[in-house]
Amino acid sequence: MTDPVTALALCSVNLSSSDCQTCVNAATSRILQACPSQTVAQVWYTLCMVRYSSVNFISKPDYSIGFMLYDVRDAPDQNDYDPKVRMLMQNLPYTAGVSDQRSAVGMTHMVGNRTIYGYVDCTRDVNGQDCTTCLLGATDSIPSCCLGKWAGWIATPTCNIQFDMDPVHDDWINPPEIDTNVRTATAPVTEPSAPAHDGGLMSSGGGGGDGNKERSIILVVAVVVAFILEDNRFRFFLYDLDVLVAATDNFSSTNRLGGGGFGSVYRGRVHSGEEIAVKKLTAGSTQGMKEFLNEVKLLQKIQHRNLVWLLGCCVQAKELMLVYEYLPNKSLDYFLFDKSKSALLHWAKRFNIITGVARGLLYLHEDSQLRIIHRDIKASNILLDEQMNPKISDFGLARLFNDDQSRLKTRRIVGTFGYMPPEYAIRGVVSNKTDVFSFGATKYTT
Repeated sequence: MTDPVTALALCSVNLSSSDCQTCVNAATSRILQACPSQTVAQVWYTLCMVRYSSVNFISKPDYSIGFMLYDVRDAPDQNDYDPKVRMLMQNLPYTAGVSDQRSAVGMTHMVGNRTIYGYVDCTRDVNGQDCTTCLLGATDSIPSCCLGKWAGWIATPTCNIQFDMDPVHDDWINPPEIDTNVRTATAPVTEPSAPAHDGGLMSSGGGGGDGNKERSIILVVAVVVAFILEDNRFRFFLYDLDVLVAATDNFSSTNRLGGGGFGSVYRGRVHSGEEIAVKKLTAGSTQGMKEFLNEVKLLQKIQHRNLVWLLGCCVQAKELMLVYEYLPNKSLDYFLFDKSKSALLHWAKRFNIITGVARGLLYLHEDSQLRIIHRDIKASNILLDEQMNPKISDFGLARLFNDDQSRLKTRRIVGTFGYMPPEYAIRGVVSNKTDVFSFGATKYTT
């Protein structure tokens, strides 16, 4: 009996099926020649990858660095180039994580009318969270490999990242643009530059290198970066951590609006004067990471006056934050369960809140480009603006339905007991009736 073997091939997203097959055939021939008796091997070509192992690795991400390559040419104007490379490459992993194709491409401009291109992708067997984690890990290796260089390529068994001053692939021509223009700057700090080499495309990390180090000055910038999705129809922002620290007075308790199972929400004011609400997820929370990616994936694609507006997010120094429009009247439960404040909700306002929530749910269930079941409709997830108009919030537990799908069954029961219909709480059956039941329970308290 022969031993089992697991194999996987990956092509660049926009590669045609015939070109993909040609590349995979070449990679397969090469891996058999180079590794005739190995039980584990992987080969990377510029447009495809082939991997095999005697151990089943499907859906099991591997974040270990396989190789790091860079172009030995120095990039021009590194004081401008280095921060922009970092921002570009820190942006793309989150686009890839919410993409069904597990890939993202983008570009940004620098001084001298030059362009920096970035590309990231993951094998399609991993989920969005694992893809983002893998890509961010590879991005963290840029300073030790190829910062300040004309091009860099870092790969793990599960993912790879590339940046280049040249659009070396067809799908890099005219990709979505990511605005990395500096708004505010802080004092400079020193960081190690990439290793120095002479001539050619060199490898570091797993591929060797002479290990010589130099020191260079790099600006640490507090910026807001435009995050543009692959379909180029929606825009929100990737906020720098320093901006949110300043806006919330270092997340002071006086600015804390409330909290939940996966973090706290703070009021803030950015330099432009705009007020924001910042949800700061608990560091190291696996469930919080899943909710973060889920909320970004859904809210970036839907807009309605009765849904909270997601302005952007922050992904830096292992911090995960979501930035929303600030709604001054907090949430519905703030009024309902306080006798003095409840008196402010006369019947006309209560009716307006009820109908507004109903309009928001109808949009989610029937009218948006995505069919979404919220799964946690309750008074604390209904926010109120200055005119007491309601906005549904907290989409971390929401489920996406296909157009021809009316229900599904899950073993993971999430939400708030008391607002769950019996068929969901007991058997895990999810449908639009799940939200309708929760809406009814909320309306009863209203």
